[in-house]
Amino acid sequence: MTTTNAPDDLLPAQQAGPARASVPPMEDSAAPGGSAGAPPTPAPPAKPRRLPFAGNPLLDPATGAPRDPGARIWKDVALFPGNTAQPVDRRWQVATRTLEDAGCARVFRRDAWTQRARDYLLALQRCHTDAERDALATTMPDLDAAYRLHAGDRLTRATVEGLLLARQSVEQVAAECGLTPAAVAAYAALFFDVLGKLDAVEYILINALGGNIWDGSLTEADGDVFVRLLGYQGGPILLRWAVAYFRGGWSVPECLEEASPAQLLDLVGVLMTRAIVLVHVLPYRQCVRAVRLARLVGELRAYLASRTGQAPPDKAADELEPYASLPLLGAPIDVSVEPTPGMTAPIGTDGWWSAWRQALQAA
Repeated sequence: MTTTNAPDDLLPAQQAGPARASVPPMEDSAAPGGSAGAPPTPAPPAKPRRLPFAGNPLLDPATGAPRDPGARIWKDVALFPGNTAQPVDRRWQVATRTLEDAGCARVFRRDAWTQRARDYLLALQRCHTDAERDALATTMPDLDAAYRLHAGDRLTRATVEGLLLARQSVEQVAAECGLTPAAVAAYAALFFDVLGKLDAVEYILINALGGNIWDGSLTEADGDVFVRLLGYQGGPILLRWAVAYFRGGWSVPECLEEASPAQLLDLVGVLMTRAIVLVHVLPYRQCVRAVRLARLVGELRAYLASRTGQAPPDKAADELEPYASLPLLGAPIDVSVEPTPGMTAPIGTDGWWSAWRQALQAA
């Protein structure tokens, strides 16, 4: 049997495959059945992207920014030992947080004062009657007095804090505020830990004053902030005048001769405090009111110098020196001032005092 090789054009159809590879694929509309054919298989759904902060309710799930600027997490971060500008009440915050959250108890560093605060808080939570509360005050008198001060009147609390900022000793603060030295020491340790840090000016101004003194947000209602500020910058004399100003009850004598030099000196103090407060709370264009008030205070100081026969009185000079060193008014007030424009009577006469009182009301 003879076998004949098939010519190349009679090879199997698969050998012609490469020659047909250039034929474009059939359009869907040209497929059997046209557009009425079976729909294409849908692509599998994309896997949802997991946001990096989706598991933390305190943070924005996409950016990680805090949902609330005052979120607890940021307050906790400030309590870590590595923070070099810790809050002045760090020990008290650590005591409360370690009782609220067991996780915090594992990471926050505690010392003897923090442990005592924890013990006090646990005992306070178990008090349900006034008798039990009084018993706690007897058991832990220093911590109880410190806690009552912290939870009490803002101005009273600011007075203690301002005296500490004025570099007064624990014993001096206790004597002036009617507290025991142990109570003041406990308050300073738990709620106002500034002892040993008073030379760190930026830290004190940012962390210890309790308000922003730069952004114009202060008002006269922030008396506690001003008391701390003036105590730190002006010392205990200026602080006492600031407390007298914010407590109220001071007045301008009707008759000049009826006022003693000590009363007039106290009046100088509260009016100077008011001038400093106006500098902080008024818009810039209205600060001329503080300048007018400072001029009136200068006239009163000049009258005091002439009345006591000293220029200026030794006691007054010592007590007014903090004002002269304060940069808050831009320049010290000179004792030898010219009378306020519009006043024609010499300083110290009845006519001057009447005009001075009217000018003070206008200022």
